[in-house]
Amino acid sequence: MPRVFVQLPEKWGPSHVPTAFRQGFHAFVSQRGNSLIDSVILFEPNHERAIALRNMWQGWRNLTILEGEVGEIADGKTTYYFADEDLPVGENGFQDPWPVLQRFPRGHLHHREIPQFSLTSVIREIGSTGVVTLASIDLRRIRRSGSSIDLQSLVNYLTSNPGKSWPSVIHCSTTGLRSDEVDRFARQLRAYGYMNAGRVWGEARTGITFVLPRNLLDRIASIKGRVRVLAGRAVVWGRDSVATSKQREEMKLRIAAALPGGVSRSDFIDDQLASPLSPAPVVQLHHVLPQGEEDLIRRWEFAIDEGDPRELAAECRDRHGVLPVSFSFPKPLMAINPDPQWLISPITPGLPYTFTNEQAYLDSYNRAYLGITHRKAGWDCFRHVEVMASGAVPLMPDAEDIPKYSMIHYPKKSLAKVSENIMRFGCAPSDAMRHRFREYFLEHLTSRAMAEYVLTSVGLQDVSSILFVDERLPHHNDYQSVLTLIGLKQMLGVNCHVMFPTEYVYEDSHYPVETLYGRGFGYTKVLSAGARSVTEKKPPSDLSAFDALVVGSITRNEDLAKRLLHDFPAERTIWIHGEDGPPRPRELLLLRSAGTHLFVRAIHTSR
Repeated sequence: MPRVFVQLPEKWGPSHVPTAFRQGFHAFVSQRGNSLIDSVILFEPNHERAIALRNMWQGWRNLTILEGEVGEIADGKTTYYFADEDLPVGENGFQDPWPVLQRFPRGHLHHREIPQFSLTSVIREIGSTGVVTLASIDLRRIRRSGSSIDLQSLVNYLTSNPGKSWPSVIHCSTTGLRSDEVDRFARQLRAYGYMNAGRVWGEARTGITFVLPRNLLDRIASIKGRVRVLAGRAVVWGRDSVATSKQREEMKLRIAAALPGGVSRSDFIDDQLASPLSPAPVVQLHHVLPQGEEDLIRRWEFAIDEGDPRELAAECRDRHGVLPVSFSFPKPLMAINPDPQWLISPITPGLPYTFTNEQAYLDSYNRAYLGITHRKAGWDCFRHVEVMASGAVPLMPDAEDIPKYSMIHYPKKSLAKVSENIMRFGCAPSDAMRHRFREYFLEHLTSRAMAEYVLTSVGLQDVSSILFVDERLPHHNDYQSVLTLIGLKQMLGVNCHVMFPTEYVYEDSHYPVETLYGRGFGYTKVLSAGARSVTEKKPPSDLSAFDALVVGSITRNEDLAKRLLHDFPAERTIWIHGEDGPPRPRELLLLRSAGTHLFVRAIHTSR
């Protein structure tokens, strides 16, 4: 008898690209199924993704794509709301019109009705013509509050129909779910005879497979699969339980810091001691907007009173022996949009979006009052300055948690107040508020302003000739390094000399900027051709000709930087540590011992 492979909708994904949930199912079925005899049934409410799925399954004769939701009631409908101005966020829009109005205060509200199919009736119908070999379910979607997909519909079917038509294999995607949620579902299936068989596709902890054993061999195969998964978890647990050499070193430093003499508290600029920041959660609208209807015409504002970042920098230098530095924006700023189309830009960090044009990307922020942003691998992030350079106000839900000496050039207290006002009122900032953010940005966050801060902080503001050094920068972008180079060039022009020419920063460059990180958005083709120095044609041979030397990335040029100290005085040398994470205590001790002026972007301590 022909076999039937069924896959329910996924929770999220690009509107036109099959995700790992779909691709794993396709690979599994292609290896085990017969494209001429067996049937594949896919549920996909998003029309664009349905087109992509048809392309993926080309050559499969018996393919059915049901463009709708799944629920208890057959021939029902699910209503989604969206706006003309909406970009592809989510699948079809929102099941409540209010979030659409919040996002697009001047938008034109529309709705579409998506058909709803009964999972029970579908499985019963296909079970009469073939054996349901595999049912693939995305548990993330089932968990979603208000979803029309209900796990109980499957359970009801299992309890009311003969076992001969039950799915032989049920594979569940579990990415992001708590263990108790997965366990609850597993208990339900075990009650009907299913066995945990480990994972048949995907990466570790992304899925779980249940098999309904028909005989002893099926049971043995299920046990083997489960044992493989448990063995893998044991290996991971053992690996994670044993301290690495770096962890042991950090433990020693913690002990040393608590004892008199030796390493001091000033040697620690990372409260987590090299542990990476946890991944930032995707910010959904209901996380930042009040529930219920508010007055969308109302505007809020407050005074920006942040103090002088140079005073905080001096305090950090006195305490830790380093100076903070931040990302900046090197290009001309966009005019503030007098009549934004959106309350919040549709670009949601953490959700997939694709821009091949830098201007289109910035326009999506310029057309909004607010742009969502948050930390990434480090607290400082180029997206923060892109939002402000586009004329929008950053909506940063985690602003209150920014460490004291990190992002000192940003209006951190004001960013926290923005989140408070949005969660309280759910409406846009006033025009005066938007212009206050622009004024602050112009004073502190342009690349020229940042370069002036760097030189002034170490008493080198009067230099007339600088040599910039970063051997890797010409072909491997480093944001902090390249933004520093551009800022110095904007200050000194041809008198900012470059030991290793970085062609992609010039307007007349033919460098394939799309191959650079972030497609080169924000930092390529910024400077005029006339800003090139003579050293970019012929490397300098005499360092004494320069008033100061700046190493754009000390972590990528450490050996070269140390050699240069033999020929150039440390008191006129600037080293920049621009990584996402802070230097470890031992690394920091070595960097400071060189006697140069050390700037660090990631300072993750408030002490």
